[in-house]
Amino acid sequence: AILIFGFGFLTLFTILMNIINGAGTPYISLIISGISLVICAISCVIWIPLLGLSGAALSNLVANMFGCIAAAIMVYKRFAVLLPAKSIIKICIASFVLYILAKMIFIPVLLLPLFYFVFFVIYIFLLIIMKECTKDDLVLVKSVIPVWITKKINL
Repeated sequence: AILIFGFGFLTLFTILMNIINGAGTPYISLIISGISLVICAISCVIWIPLLGLSGAALSNLVANMFGCIAAAIMVYKRFAVLLPAKSIIKICIASFVLYILAKMIFIPVLLLPLFYFVFFVIYIFLLIIMKECTKDDLVLVKSVIPVWITKKINL
């Protein structure tokens, strides 16, 4: 369970790092990532002997949380905006609904790709219903999909 939260922070950290890199300051990403790595290594040395695999997961969580917070501060300083609380709440609600569905359904390993695709569609649908994903967002997504794909699936 600890590792799930660690990967959640890692996901946000990765998104924020891409924003920082896209803003033309990859050295900041390097510094934050390096500090996160040192934090993870030191906390692993401390917590793995005490807690075993849970210690490794906790180390991952702490390092990724630090990286996420540091990257969020840098993005906010650069662009004076991060992510509205309303958007975070809507995304969390949609994610929680999918989490509950995933816990209730058993899917054989061979069907996992199909399962992931269906859940992705449900997730986007939930975001559209909650007005987090707008027509403008869908037009933007369509604009980055290669033309030959959009013609094949009639987008």
